[in-house]
Amino acid sequence: MPIYWLASSLIHLPYYPESKIFKRQNLHIPDSTIGGWANGAIENWLTPVYEAIKGKVLLTDYLMDDETLIPVLSEDKPGAIHRGYHWVYYDPVNKLVCFDYRKSRGREGPKSFLKDFTGYLQSDGYKAYADLGLCSDDDASLLSGRPVAYFLC
Repeated sequence: MPIYWLASSLIHLPYYPESKIFKRQNLHIPDSTIGGWANGAIENWLTPVYEAIKGKVLLTDYLMDDETLIPVLSEDKPGAIHRGYHWVYYDPVNKLVCFDYRKSRGREGPKSFLKDFTGYLQSDGYKAYADLGLCSDDDASLLSGRPVAYFLC
């Protein structure tokens, strides 16, 4: 089974064709079962790895952060796409990166992710950081007379 999961993830094969491949081998495994296996693997194996990386990233004294728009397939409407956001947190000292997916660009994403963070956060000054304790414009780094980075106090 590990070889199957590796091959499946490398070629990004959806569950339905995978179940058809199994069926040709006289293994009748519904695509919903394959999906359940994948979800279980993610929950049991990958979530602890993600949480460990997140914990190490949040221990640093200095983080860089930005969000980026990504297209996400909708579960409600097959084939439809909605906007999602990857909030990217980078620890340049230890060279660690942690992605935090959110359905919106609202402040609840960084507020939740950074709730235990006590260091400095360098960002582009996006308004989502307004209630996170950002320093004033006077405290921001300046380049050519305009703020280029804001820091969480």
